[in-house]
Amino acid sequence: MQVAAAMGVRTHGKLERHGDALFIPRFDRVVEHGRVMRRHQESAASLAGLCGFDSRPSQFELLNAIRTFVTDKTENTIEFLKRDVLNLAMRNTDNHARNTAVQKVGDEIRLTPLFDFAPMYLDPEGIVRAARWYHPATKRELIEWRDVLAALTLDDGEAEHIVGALRKFGEQMTELGNHMQQAGVDDDIVAFLRPNIDEQVRQLHALGDIE
Repeated sequence: MQVAAAMGVRTHGKLERHGDALFIPRFDRVVEHGRVMRRHQESAASLAGLCGFDSRPSQFELLNAIRTFVTDKTENTIEFLKRDVLNLAMRNTDNHARNTAVQKVGDEIRLTPLFDFAPMYLDPEGIVRAARWYHPATKRELIEWRDVLAALTLDDGEAEHIVGALRKFGEQMTELGNHMQQAGVDDDIVAFLRPNIDEQVRQLHALGDIE
């Protein structure tokens, strides 16, 4: 979570240790004038109409559902994509549809702060990546960001803005290893993830205009 915050992804507060577990301070409610104010919040699974715990949705399906409800479609799309770049770089495979949500803050509906973000490849149970970028038409998995962006339904202006933001994020990604070390991530984990980080940097640097 410290690394995600350093990378500019929306996070909330500092982790708190309780026993052998780490917790994020609650962001689904605030206390104002002595009263608890609960923020409306809903998971991406609910927005997309997914039921049960075994679904393997397409990231396109989840993103389209999110874009239907959020106030600023472009900025929330960028945030969603950045989070998945980090998921892939740091091998957080636990990306099921309930680990992404939106909330209403004032009059704005937006993605919640990041939660359940960790290098889950270390889990001995072998957590697999649940949500993948399956092409809306062919259903084949896309693994290049250029192909993912080309398959999104965007007008030229929005596509250009998103591509520019991700190329800039690619520059930030070159510092990901340093941020991990500064956060106290073990050296062997940083070294193991280096090929994944480099691959994400390569893909983001290679982004150009979407035809």
